[in-house]
Amino acid sequence: MSGHADPGYYKVLVRLPHDADGYPTSSVEGLWAQFLDGVYRIDSLPFHAYDIAPGDWVSVRREGQVLWVDEVLHALGGSMLRVRIKAGEELDEIQAALQAFACPCELERSTRLLAIHVPAQVNIDPLLYFLWVQREAGVLDFEEGVLRHALPDGLLPG
Repeated sequence: MSGHADPGYYKVLVRLPHDADGYPTSSVEGLWAQFLDGVYRIDSLPFHAYDIAPGDWVSVRREGQVLWVDEVLHALGGSMLRVRIKAGEELDEIQAALQAFACPCELERSTRLLAIHVPAQVNIDPLLYFLWVQREAGVLDFEEGVLRHALPDGLLPG
């Protein structure tokens, strides 16, 4: 069941909803989770799953040899953002700029998608401002996978 180098880690699966365009192309995302005290702690950056972030404690249900995430039992408070870098833009340069915000991120080169975890103790405002400026410049687009940070009134456009 485990393929992670460390014992006690298991792949847990999350079902993915599709948008009107059929995105994402997969219907399932696998995340690494550590089994501790009868529950699983997410230890991966979700690229497509909503409402889940690293550090969250989840319950799972077993279907044969497969572990499906059932529900988030305790959210650690971090947010997840997904950034799609437009064609022609330099992936490594944008990833380096995003890492300056002290947020773990992972790049999926084939889809030009960055998954960014904003830990609860990190101020999300400068990162969101940077992303909005880059979106207005046509460099990237982004969405929230889960937004748990408190935002000041008027920070979100529209």
